[in-house]
Amino acid sequence: MQGETYLPFNTMGFFSTRIVVISYFSILLTGMLLLLTGYSFSSKVLNIATIAIIIIYPIIRFSSSRMRLWIKISISLFVVLFLVFALWDLPVLIAFAREKEQTIQTWNLGEKKVYLVQRQGWAGPSYREYDLKDFKIFGLIVKTIAYAYPSSLSNDVCKVEFNSDNHSAKPIYVFDACNGKLTHARSDGR
Repeated sequence: MQGETYLPFNTMGFFSTRIVVISYFSILLTGMLLLLTGYSFSSKVLNIATIAIIIIYPIIRFSSSRMRLWIKISISLFVVLFLVFALWDLPVLIAFAREKEQTIQTWNLGEKKVYLVQRQGWAGPSYREYDLKDFKIFGLIVKTIAYAYPSSLSNDVCKVEFNSDNHSAKPIYVFDACNGKLTHARSDGR
């Protein structure tokens, strides 16, 4: 047995199809849960890797399947035509949806953080915005809870009111930027 390398475990069993399928469905479930709850990974690399695995694995399985060639070609053409029509406006969306973003100040409030961010869209003047973000699982996943804009109309320059997405009259959170203190503003607990 000269020239053979001994491995302490069976590498073919370790990389078996069953392990790969279970891993894929775990990643798919994680991606779906993040999507449904509004959270995402705090690292863009993990977000891109998750999306890539969710998309690429079925393509690899499809291309290596034992289907007849004409069925593979037909399905592939259908998918390509669907993607062409579905992604027709993607370059326009990418061109006009990008913003330059610069974080001016950050307040760390435990699992939540408040960011004062300067943004510049594709047109118009730059603007400042407060983002209230909730971090979970040791900062691995993040969700933007609410936004607020600095007001020149308010007498209290320290007070920042975060409203919900439906722009209700009552704020969800009130943040004191001078003291770095966040309070839950609603009495109904929502």
